[in-house]
Amino acid sequence: MAAVRDTGITAYRWVVLGSFTSGSATALATIFVFGLLLPDISEELGLSPSQQGLLGASAVFGNIVLAIPLNEWLSRYRPWRVILLCFLGICAFTLLQGLSPTLALLIVGRIGLGICQIATQAPRALLIQQWSSAGQIPFTQAAMYACTTTIWGLALMAAPPLLGLVGSWRYFLYIMGAVGGASTLLWLLAGRERVTPEYTRRMQSQDRSPLLSVLKYRQLWLLGLAQFAATMSVTSFDVFWPKFAVENLGVDLFIAGLSVGIVMLVGGPGGALLNSIPWLAQRQPFLLALAAATIIGTNVGLLHISWVPALLLVSVARGLIHIYFPAINTLVYQLPDARPREIAAAMAVTVTCAWTGGAVGPMIVGFVEDATDNLRLALYTTSFTPVLGIALAFVIYAIRSRAAQPTATTSY
Repeated sequence: MAAVRDTGITAYRWVVLGSFTSGSATALATIFVFGLLLPDISEELGLSPSQQGLLGASAVFGNIVLAIPLNEWLSRYRPWRVILLCFLGICAFTLLQGLSPTLALLIVGRIGLGICQIATQAPRALLIQQWSSAGQIPFTQAAMYACTTTIWGLALMAAPPLLGLVGSWRYFLYIMGAVGGASTLLWLLAGRERVTPEYTRRMQSQDRSPLLSVLKYRQLWLLGLAQFAATMSVTSFDVFWPKFAVENLGVDLFIAGLSVGIVMLVGGPGGALLNSIPWLAQRQPFLLALAAATIIGTNVGLLHISWVPALLLVSVARGLIHIYFPAINTLVYQLPDARPREIAAAMAVTVTCAWTGGAVGPMIVGFVEDATDNLRLALYTTSFTPVLGIALAFVIYAIRSRAAQPTATTSY
């Protein structure tokens, strides 16, 4: 696919970034809709709570090991080709899950799906830099995140009725595989790269490993810890709360799907909008603290509220958690003097931390439920981990404030 070599940024960038987002969001929706499929999968395969936790976390096992080296390596290559291969892999591994007769093969399919999704991070970072000026990046990030969560939310809301219509979690995964195939075709037809002399110069100026270059940033390590703390909690609820709502709150699966879908549909665009407002976009640490507090508060609400109108209001409020992740991503793009491949490597570091939290959280919940036979208690074990995100937000704010202060001079 030929690159677009003009130096101007045209409206076609939204076609490019939109076609990428549709495929990436489909993969994420397939990974996280799993909590709604888990009751049927568990019944068919006879899974214990610890096996359910293992299965829920398995999508991120490969990501933890491979996200950083894989994305550093892939940042050397043209984004268009890498994305096409990733999208084809996403379709294949989604279909493999639907065909899986055993727990082991289902885990293999989820691991493969996770790896293909995580491999899109480096080309995503390069595409954003190709098609956005430095000042446009916060808005571009916000718009892509809003589209991602909208697709994700629609998938979650559609899952229960669609599951009832097709009658099998396997057929549901086949449908998701077909949607992924359509997204792949869209990227094949619409995907483009924009290569400018400035972009080429910055790519060629990379004289050492981009990963080694970005590890010097203290802020990057703090962002990684913040990602870990939040994702550990959020993913635990994504995997286990639908089951908890059906079995402990007397909420049917349709309402559970509607609740988690509202979080995405309201929170994604809303959080992205807040991150794109100039006054707030300069205060990402404040947004991190607000979102982390929201995660904790709504976690508690989801464990005790069974009245449907109140539950849906909690879901609307929970949408504020989606301030969190665009804020972190924007801070990554603001690392001082970082070049295109260094930004890609830094994104891989924070995403690895996020996926690590996403693996640890469901496994902890599964093992605690196995030991206590109390899913509410098990979910409480990860409900308050975002406190770390609040603390780190204040540390990041202090670092940025110190860096902004003028250097004192002494006259003689």
